[in-house]
Amino acid sequence: MINTGGNDADALTHPYYQPDYAHQRKPMDSLRLLPLAGRILAHSRFLSLLLIETVHGKNEEMSKFRRERGLKPDIYWFKGATKEPVDPVARTIPPKWDAFRVNMNALLDMISKDGARTVLVAFRENPAQSNDFPDLLRKAFDWTEDTLRDIARERQLPFAPFPAGVISPKNWMDACHLNGAGNREKAAHIIEYVWPVVRAVSTESRK
Repeated sequence: MINTGGNDADALTHPYYQPDYAHQRKPMDSLRLLPLAGRILAHSRFLSLLLIETVHGKNEEMSKFRRERGLKPDIYWFKGATKEPVDPVARTIPPKWDAFRVNMNALLDMISKDGARTVLVAFRENPAQSNDFPDLLRKAFDWTEDTLRDIARERQLPFAPFPAGVISPKNWMDACHLNGAGNREKAAHIIEYVWPVVRAVSTESRK
């Protein structure tokens, strides 16, 4: 089961779009590794919490991974990008440079070669906090869901719309994450899309 996330949509709204997402993320060599002694201590969950807090500090915005919005990437090679965010619905990026579609199809190709079946699940934000997201990002949420639905249709895969409307308001932890009870509500909705796949595989295995 593949359930896409809000970050897939967020990448579409950053300026200087690059198909390798260099416009959104920093190179991994910018991360600091713990020394050997720290890595040994990190086997303890309690000591890990202390190490993360004292050595790396709080990193709520993932600043070590994410590039500040609007900064031009270190390597800027894709000429179809602009310094201004582009409406994801109106943009005209050729399919071969559409990272979300290309990456999703590559992942599905790998799964198919392994002989596994896939159910695609879209991302949706908390309806009660939808206005917390910029208009452009909400459009990007819609675009990624529509694209995922198109891919499912093209590849004849089950597609499960994210059941934002059936999640109890109290079971949203924030604008896009669920607590345990919310995930159980989500599972109860999605299982209806999963059972046909399970039954089909079970029938084929008995032949």
